[in-house]
Amino acid sequence: MKKLLLKNIKWYIVIFICSTLIWSFIFNNITAPKKHEKIDIFITANVVDKDAITYKINNNNLKQITITNCGENDEYYSATLETIGIISSDILIVTDDLVLTEGATTSFIELEESYMKQFNINLNDFELVYVNETPYAIVVYDESKNINLLQDYVTFDNKNEVYCIVINNISVHIGKYASAENSTLIAFDVIYNLLYK
Repeated sequence: MKKLLLKNIKWYIVIFICSTLIWSFIFNNITAPKKHEKIDIFITANVVDKDAITYKINNNNLKQITITNCGENDEYYSATLETIGIISSDILIVTDDLVLTEGATTSFIELEESYMKQFNINLNDFELVYVNETPYAIVVYDESKNINLLQDYVTFDNKNEVYCIVINNISVHIGKYASAENSTLIAFDVIYNLLYK
């Protein structure tokens, strides 16, 4: 019996490792938050109080809030913006230069006044960034106009830049603008909580 056990031990180890990996994979897929249960935010700044922002925007429907920040002067800023910001973030806080580029209308959703009012966001309360007379962003920092809506949470690096908040069109949290089936409206709640509360 002992010889048989020693002879087959490698198969027992292989089966044990495989079953452990399979059960780990299954458990992780069951417990991991779904795309519509998490939100990703990208902020163009080096100094960000992530805990305070998370507390401020916390929503009972969210299981995970990920905030990525990177300053413009960081050598990896462009790569971080393109890979994490544009490709995977739901909400971005970026310079108005980025919003005013040609690709803005394909990367970000327009801020329709009637749609935003459903979430108690009155666009008349804010300075907006327009592309072809259509609002795409809300200004959160402009030193020349004495605007600093996120002063308790974010210290922007370049005082001569205008920073604004935009909603990525790939987000599943943008209601009628989303192409996903399980679309939610959390992006608008997050913006409301950031700007009004």
